[in-house]
Amino acid sequence: MVDHYALKSGIRVSYRPFRTGDAKRVSKLLLANFAPLQEEFGQAKWDQEIGQVYKAEHIPKIAGKRNYHVVAIGKRIVGVVGFINYSKVSGEVSNLSVDPIFQGKGLGTLLVILSMRQKIGEGVSHFLAYAGQQSRGIFLMLGFQEKRTLPKSEYGDGMLPLETRDVDLLRIKGERMLSELTFI
Repeated sequence: MVDHYALKSGIRVSYRPFRTGDAKRVSKLLLANFAPLQEEFGQAKWDQEIGQVYKAEHIPKIAGKRNYHVVAIGKRIVGVVGFINYSKVSGEVSNLSVDPIFQGKGLGTLLVILSMRQKIGEGVSHFLAYAGQQSRGIFLMLGFQEKRTLPKSEYGDGMLPLETRDVDLLRIKGERMLSELTFI
């Protein structure tokens, strides 16, 4: 199923599930998203844990496990988001990545809200996200709070663990943000 949105930033996008033919573009987006971690990890560790994992040939398998969805402008994929189910009622928003050219135009927010809307409809009530500097604001505006119970070694210096269990607040804020972001 493909949904279409006209963003108030002037961009028309489609939102849909990942397709196998998307693998190369999604790989590029994810690798670009994780590039800032190269310095923190060191080149050898980054190559092993990020560079090898997110190669295009591995993306279809990862996409299946993480329920990837993409946003596209025409046929060009410009953003991706995943969701990892931990149980029937909990899971993690993962791998949010937007083409740097299109950052700041609402695509990341759209991806997160639509992904979470789908999961709320499936009964998920506890959401977790590991947010980098650029995506942190999206989650905080949706009512996520910092989760301080995890040791820093589990998420790295550049990532902040966030969570919410308030699905009603999440739904209200998400729908308000979506209406502020889109015409359709």
